[in-house]
Amino acid sequence: KSFEVISMDVTMIHKLEGHDKGVNWATFHPELNLIASASDDKTIKIWKYSHNVWENVDTLREHTNFVSCVLFHPNSDYLISNSEDKTLRIWDLTRKVTVERISKDNSRYWILAAHPSMFLFAAGSDTGLTVFKMESSRITATTISNHVLFYFKNTILLWK
Repeated sequence: KSFEVISMDVTMIHKLEGHDKGVNWATFHPELNLIASASDDKTIKIWKYSHNVWENVDTLREHTNFVSCVLFHPNSDYLISNSEDKTLRIWDLTRKVTVERISKDNSRYWILAAHPSMFLFAAGSDTGLTVFKMESSRITATTISNHVLFYFKNTILLWK
């Protein structure tokens, strides 16, 4: 058997400095020249690329412990973050404020993912995976536990 060796040159083009402690996560905006970074300094920084320069344009400071993950939701003007303070926050990117705060009592959210075309996002925590649906007036939750799906709104649906 023969194997093809593929090589790639990777070059660092920018080093974004501004967090006081380690960066846990970074994500690109799906359409704009923006990056969001989540840090152990309890902040989220928004970086903008313009004229071959990256600059810190906003710092979001409402988390009270390390920020684990952050993402731009691809179908809205919202940023979603989670933290070791046991909260998940949804931020209005225009006003730079939290519009929804979701808490967990006994575990922390660690990781986030957004559906590419629906108003859904998922959050992994110490106790499992939760899927959220974003609505204009509230957020509803779906929890996956032991191969059973629970949907919370007006009814509970089970799926095995």
